[in-house]
Amino acid sequence: MSIRFYDQRKKHFNGKGLAGGYIKFLSPQKLLWHLDEKEGIWWEVEGREDTDITKVLPIGFSVPEHAILTKEE
Repeated sequence: MSIRFYDQRKKHFNGKGLAGGYIKFLSPQKLLWHLDEKEGIWWEVEGREDTDITKVLPIGFSVPEHAILTKEE
């Protein structure tokens, strides 16, 4: 599943978030969470004419970029 991630601290693209990453179902109790900022920036700037937007540099995330989430009982 692709995701659009909104980081409340880093505010990518003025708080609009970015579509870089995915959530993968591993088992009924586990999900893999992966964020890819470079891919998200590429999706945001691809095809734009304005030169300022093509100079966007990664700023990181305020949460882990790659994690396995486990459901607690």
